[in-house]
Amino acid sequence: GINAEYGTFGLRMRVNQLVWGAFVNSACLLLFCSFIWAQAPIRPTVTSLIPNSGPISGGITITVVGGNFSTFGTFNCRFGTFQSTGNLDRTTSRVLCPLPRSSFLGTVPFSLSSDGFTYSNPIPFVYNGGLPSIIRVQPNVSVASGGVLVTVYGSNFALGFGPKCYFGDQAVTASIFTSQTATCVTPVYNSTARLLNVSFTFSNDGVVRSNPLGFLIEVPLPQLRTISPGVGSLGSVITLSGTQITPSSRAVCKFGNAIVSGVVISSVSPLDPEAYRVQCPVPLLNSPRNRPIVEVRFSADGMNFSNALTFTYIDPVPQLTSVDPKNADFKVPTQVTIKGYGFVNSSSLKCLFGEYEPTPATVLVNSSGRTIVCTSPYTGYQLDVRLRVTNDPNLLVKSNSLIFSFQRSELVNLSRPAVRPEIPPVLRDVLPKYGAVRGGTKVTIFGSGFVAGRDIQCSFGNYLASVELPAKVVVFKNSTQVFCVAPPSPLAQPFLTQLWVSNDGGFTWSNPLPFRYIRETDWIQYDDK
Repeated sequence: GINAEYGTFGLRMRVNQLVWGAFVNSACLLLFCSFIWAQAPIRPTVTSLIPNSGPISGGITITVVGGNFSTFGTFNCRFGTFQSTGNLDRTTSRVLCPLPRSSFLGTVPFSLSSDGFTYSNPIPFVYNGGLPSIIRVQPNVSVASGGVLVTVYGSNFALGFGPKCYFGDQAVTASIFTSQTATCVTPVYNSTARLLNVSFTFSNDGVVRSNPLGFLIEVPLPQLRTISPGVGSLGSVITLSGTQITPSSRAVCKFGNAIVSGVVISSVSPLDPEAYRVQCPVPLLNSPRNRPIVEVRFSADGMNFSNALTFTYIDPVPQLTSVDPKNADFKVPTQVTIKGYGFVNSSSLKCLFGEYEPTPATVLVNSSGRTIVCTSPYTGYQLDVRLRVTNDPNLLVKSNSLIFSFQRSELVNLSRPAVRPEIPPVLRDVLPKYGAVRGGTKVTIFGSGFVAGRDIQCSFGNYLASVELPAKVVVFKNSTQVFCVAPPSPLAQPFLTQLWVSNDGGFTWSNPLPFRYIRETDWIQYDDK
């Protein structure tokens, strides 16, 4: 209450006291509240980000949705270790944060603070690659075997989801040093082309690629090391080995000027550094006389060829399987048809009827080289002869023989074998298993079924020993053992061939055994234990 004794002045004093007291109390209350507020600030709450991802280059605005946002001042927006200053949009009560630039690609925690000390709950934000840009690749040339370190220069390079370099469609992992520099190692390129122009691009995430730049892949030419065998005839198969041989459906071999298709095969050993080999059939040479030497090359595309290895052509030894008819009028020359293989259609292809003058032979068209025709000679009387065929102009290398009969006209076409074919022997072993290139090596052949008689023969790789050394080739000891003298190497050089035996003059042959021609200087290296 107000005492009346103080009058007007006293009333005024009392009012002033009440006002002052209220002011002091209010001031104390504000100071206390400020103290309490400074001790326990309000923590913002973040519920979502719009958008929740952005490019590592930054530069876009991220809208923060949540609550407990201060209505005055600015905000610290923290994206992982990168920060920016945000402001409150009072119309939406949301905070707008500029996205800072990042050198990291991937997910980072986002949080918000109004004082730089107390941050909100974290929420994930994804830095994506954006669009990297490249201006130079150094060097911009590689080899097909790969392994070349290249440096990429550009912008917007970032770590994260696995940066990659793309050489065409082949991707390799990149190493990033700065946002403007990265390195990668060129991959292995399997191609048949000599030079490849591929598109080089860079990606931060394996999805979004940069602008392309040109990149050159040099594919080295194949380098041949060996050819096996180094000698052969039409239809035989050679194998080439070396480096830089790659699988190809267009593989070819070139014999001189003759080109044939080849097949690339895998090595039998996974540890073989020469992972692939090439097999090619020997084509027909226009004039394979006098054992011409030609250069053999390989190409995976038919255009770019390897180095050359030498190959020696030899005439194949024909093998006869049948003759029709088996007899003819001894007074009238008769056309006969012979089937077999190893025929070379040339002027040297001839039929040999016993010891009579050779008659020219011709390979029938569309017979795949397996059928020939020739004309029997006039003999003047009845007899049985051995029919052989040769490709050799010197008439030394001859085929196996078939029996052919010259008869009176009334007996012609009455089939009768003049000599019954013998059961071929079975070979078990030969000693020694090698012989001198110059010939003359006596070998002992062990087996069963050997038949004594003048028709027993030895053949070294189809080159009949009786042709080379007619007087002392075969010595019959018993049904399990014979002796043969090896003829000179038909190639005049070391090579691996096969040894055969026939009881009936070449009508039927035994199983083969391997036999190697060697130089006498190499004799000590071989041992027939």
